[in-house]
Amino acid sequence: MSQPARAPRPPVDDTDIKVRNRRMLMVGGVMALLAFVVAAGYWYTHQPSPAAPPPTALSIKVIQGDLVVGSDRANHQVVISESFNCSDCASFERMTQTFLHDEAASGIAQIRYVIPAGSNSSYDAALASDPAHALTIHDQLFSAGSTTSSGSLRVTLDGKTLTQTNPLDLANELETALAR
Repeated sequence: MSQPARAPRPPVDDTDIKVRNRRMLMVGGVMALLAFVVAAGYWYTHQPSPAAPPPTALSIKVIQGDLVVGSDRANHQVVISESFNCSDCASFERMTQTFLHDEAASGIAQIRYVIPAGSNSSYDAALASDPAHALTIHDQLFSAGSTTSSGSLRVTLDGKTLTQTNPLDLANELETALAR
C-alpha cells in the first residue's frame, strides 16, 4: 500500500507571520501589564497598616462629689446617674464600660458618674483620696452583679436625657448618639 502523494504546501505569506507576531506581542504586553497590576494590588493591600495612635492618658478627677472621666474639652458630655444596688445600672455598666472608657480616652466624651454618697464606703473613701482607684472600684462593683433593685438609672448626653429605659436599648442609644 502506498500513500497518496501530498499536495505541495502553499507559499508562506510574510504578512500573515508579521500580523501574527504583532498579535502575539500585543497579547504578551497585555499579559505583562495585567501581571503588573495584580502584583501592585497585592503589594498595596498587604502592606502593614499604620499603628493606631496610643490612647491618651485617661483623665480621672472628682468634681462636686462626682467621678469625672475624660477631658474637659471632650466633644460630648455624658452624665450617668446610678447606684451600686441597681440591677439596670449594673447591666448598663457591663455593656458600656469598655466603650465609655475608650470614648473618654480618645477625647470623644467626658463621663460624669453621679452616685449617691454613702452607697459604698470603699468607693467613697477612694473618691476622696484617689479618683483612679475610685473608678476601679466603680467598675468592680458593677461587674460583681450583686444588685437588688432597679429603676434608678438615668443617662444624659449633652444635657438631653436619653429616652430608653431598658439597659440594652439605652446602651445602644448612647453608642449610636456618640457615633454621630
